Amino acid sequence: PDVPVDLSVLRGFDADLAFRFGRIEDGPRVLTEVEGRFVNAAGQARLEPLALSLPGGRLSLRAAADAGRPIPALQMAGGGQGLELAAFLRGLGAEAPSDGRADLAFDLRGQGRGTREVAASLTGVFGLAVIDGALGGGLARSLGQLSPQLAQGVALSCLALRGEAE
Repeated sequence: PDVPVDLSVLRGFDADLAFRFGRIEDGPRVLTEVEGRFVNAAGQARLEPLALSLPGGRLSLRAAADAGRPIPALQMAGGGQGLELAAFLRGLGAEAPSDGRADLAFDLRGQGRGTREVAASLTGVFGLAVIDGALGGGLARSLGQLSPQLAQGVALSCLALRGEAE
């Protein structure tokens, strides 16, 4: 759905806040060792650095928003190394198409008054590398329709994906 992106609240205050939480629970999602810094000045906000642990690994993230422009601008960047992919995705509430160890890196920017405009203006890069894994989940079930031998999963020694948005 096209959800409005209203950052006007950022224009109403300035802040410089460092924080640390031992544990944050949101239903089945559990974040631990959450620490970061939020700075906002005249509607230009940054959440940097932000580090957190999920089941499966630790992420480092950066986020920025500019509410001072007529069309809000957003940025999200970060990644993690040595993530246990299946546990990591389950921690986010998603089924893993693969297991194995993964490295993740991304830097994406967009602007818009709604999520569709942001998605349509998206620029940046996304990279994922997986080693010592196996394709599973819904992907293995789909492959199993081609051959029953593939339904058990497919060994995955190395997979690297990189995408650019323009």
